[in-house]
Amino acid sequence: MSRDPASLAKITRPRVGHVVERRRLFTVLDRARRRPVIWLSGPLGAGKTTLVTSYLAARGVTTLWYHVDEGDEDVATFFYYLSLGTKRLSRRRKRPLPICTPEYFLGLSTFARRYFEEMYARLTPPFAVVLDNVQEARNDSRFYEVIEAGVAAVPEGGTLMLLSRDPPPKGWAGLRASQRLAQIGWDQLRLTEVETGRLLRLHRTQGVSREEVAALHARTGGWPAGVVLLLEEARGEAASEARGGELEEWANQTPQVVFDYFAGELFDRLPEAKQDFLLRVALLPGMTASLATALTGRADAGKLLAELADSHYFTDRHVSQEPLYRFHPLFREFLLHRGEEGQNVEVRARLRHRAASLLEEAGQEEAAVALYQSAGAWGELALLICAEAPSLMAQGREETLARWIDDLPEGLVEAVPRLCYWLGVCRLPRNPPEAQGLFEAAFDGLAAEEDRGGCLLAWVGVVQAIIHAGHDLSQLDPWIERMAALASVGLDSLTSETETRVISAMLGALWLRRPDHPEIAEWVARAYRVLQTDHDLTLRTQTGFYLAILHLWQGAWAEAKRVVDGLVRRRAGDLPARHCRRPGDCPPQWCPPVGLCPAGRGGRGGSRSG
Repeated sequence: MSRDPASLAKITRPRVGHVVERRRLFTVLDRARRRPVIWLSGPLGAGKTTLVTSYLAARGVTTLWYHVDEGDEDVATFFYYLSLGTKRLSRRRKRPLPICTPEYFLGLSTFARRYFEEMYARLTPPFAVVLDNVQEARNDSRFYEVIEAGVAAVPEGGTLMLLSRDPPPKGWAGLRASQRLAQIGWDQLRLTEVETGRLLRLHRTQGVSREEVAALHARTGGWPAGVVLLLEEARGEAASEARGGELEEWANQTPQVVFDYFAGELFDRLPEAKQDFLLRVALLPGMTASLATALTGRADAGKLLAELADSHYFTDRHVSQEPLYRFHPLFREFLLHRGEEGQNVEVRARLRHRAASLLEEAGQEEAAVALYQSAGAWGELALLICAEAPSLMAQGREETLARWIDDLPEGLVEAVPRLCYWLGVCRLPRNPPEAQGLFEAAFDGLAAEEDRGGCLLAWVGVVQAIIHAGHDLSQLDPWIERMAALASVGLDSLTSETETRVISAMLGALWLRRPDHPEIAEWVARAYRVLQTDHDLTLRTQTGFYLAILHLWQGAWAEAKRVVDGLVRRRAGDLPARHCRRPGDCPPQWCPPVGLCPAGRGGRGGSRSG
């Protein structure tokens, strides 16, 4: 998913172009940077992003910019994209930052503290890590637990800057008391009348009167976005009365007031063709010129987007291989609302479906999921989820995958066996009995589809769920017998990962229930072949564990020790990974016991097991 252009926007500092330098606030930020953490809070359009971007550029500070959204409530998603941003800034080639997989969740604070310490060490001082739109993560999510660890780990020469519509959490009072946290709020961010005049003159080619500036400032209450929004009217004539009142009054009213404001002052003044363009591209959370062209059919889509960005019409432009544009969240919300009201239901559904398909092709899978949901394109969504599931699990983002599947219509998961399987994978760490039922349903469905590889993976899931639950291990017995039929045609046709999972799970089941099974020697030999490969470390370790325990149960102490020693040495990189196909071809630490070695050799000093 790293090929997703929107992913780059998520970790790229916005490009603001020519703006009014707010020297007053630059001085405030200079003082605030004496503390390791700065929290800037203000309403939508308060100019937080523009201020911080222009300030850091003016001061030449190394910057890692991160756009927070709802997906970051899955903290594995947050760490995944943060690692991508760090990699782009770090010039030294180092091993990747750790992935937050489920086993770290019980000690999340410890993992997060060590993660941030390593991440900060890769950034060149003076540096700033900016988390923009922090309010998008709910206060009760584990995101804030992670951020607290990041706050505690900020080193000398570094600054953590958090931009939010909300003030800091109440639990952070200790940070303020210890003078580690500097706060910059709306009272400071609000434009002065002088700054309103500078902003107005930036957008006006003809002269601006003092009365016009005063009227515009009174009307917007110092709200930077409001000033920009009213520029069209300010160009024509000075406002004679304030319609909106102070910003505090607007904040207490319904969103419809804001929508009406956008409609009356901006949208309704545009030509109909440009209105239609905006309503269509608003379906895309982030868009390149080529994406916008494909969706709207307009060859001048790139030019229109550039004009919007240049005119500060609530459109951000992010620098990448191909410029990426994003609407201000409030402006996009207005456009989506207007589209719902003004477009035919069937036309809107077709547009969503088309937009989702384009996003999927462009690698923006997460955005495509939301649009497929809104379009009711459940078949396409199911296919996309199944295709993306392995990547999400590899990134430790099973919460995101589970949420996607849970949001599907009732009955669809049961009708698609692979959705049952992946939901079972998500449920396994926290609810093994539920996972077992899902894996069993997946097994039956995949068997009906004659998908042998899928059946074997579902079989592995059932066995793992029974073992993890540990309530009734006798449930393993029928599944051990089923494997006899499944393995009768051989495992060679499977992918190496599937074969390894099957071998590891079967060895665990035999150890727990059938150590006297007539085919156990064959499975032990297969397990040794797994240990000789470069497969996933977790799978090798699990297989080695079951193998060592089985040897101990059989009284083969030397064989058990050799397996454990081999695991330790392989982890350290001391042992090569190669198969034993002829005498002398494999290291003695890995050679199976006499009678199980493919070359007929057996490990040195090893005894016959079983």
